[in-house]
Amino acid sequence: MKTLLNGEFFGIQDRKLELGYVTMTATTYTHERVDWHQHENAYFTFLLAGKMAEIDHRGRLDCTPGTLLFHDAEEAHYNLKPKEYTRGFHVELGQDWLTHFDGRAKSGSYPVLDPRKKLIAFELLREFLNFDDSQPAAIECLVNSLVQSTEWDTHGQGSVAPKWVMLIRELIHDLPGRRWTLTELSIAADIHPNHLSRAFPGYFGCTLGQYLRTVRVERALTLMVSSNLSLSEISHTAGFSDQSHFIRTFRSMFRRTPLRYRKSLV
Repeated sequence: MKTLLNGEFFGIQDRKLELGYVTMTATTYTHERVDWHQHENAYFTFLLAGKMAEIDHRGRLDCTPGTLLFHDAEEAHYNLKPKEYTRGFHVELGQDWLTHFDGRAKSGSYPVLDPRKKLIAFELLREFLNFDDSQPAAIECLVNSLVQSTEWDTHGQGSVAPKWVMLIRELIHDLPGRRWTLTELSIAADIHPNHLSRAFPGYFGCTLGQYLRTVRVERALTLMVSSNLSLSEISHTAGFSDQSHFIRTFRSMFRRTPLRYRKSLV
């Protein structure tokens, strides 16, 4: 079985940045099938365009734009993709740095579902595409934040959180454009609205309103990278009441307009 070395991925390498503790690459995937292989280092894959299936001993995961995966070092897997343009962004972690980082990611390979982590991945992508010598510290802080464990089980295993937590998350992520109310979610999860409101931050690390806004912004960013939709169409698809609301929310998170941010990602 082939072992890929630091910074090595199947496909056409569009860009690469090595900073010692981390190697970042942007890759256009050209292989319709990649046989069983492993990587010498742990890394994150962030799918930016197209579709891809990743298969390992646990099963198959179908990936679409916005999918963020963590892969542990030497985790065997293979990949399939349809005949369409597919592009990914990789954040590969140096072995020494990861070993000495107290908040290292959990072992194994799994999808990262926390939308806040995906916003960090977009920020890393922006720093990567617009890199200059003054930015290593900013990138290191972002990588640290990406690696740190989320508030609750990233693997999505029900032993850590009650079933309603998984259900609420699935509803919000499966229908990001829907304008959920507290009452609708509490009925769907079969819990009292007051309990949902009080308990939500303990499992998600923020209020319900903050989480909904983060999911919508993450959805909007994914569309900004993976589609040619206008910002007006993106704001509607992502679930914002109008484009002005989208711009205000986006600027509060990133201190720049969606248009300016989008230009920095090309």
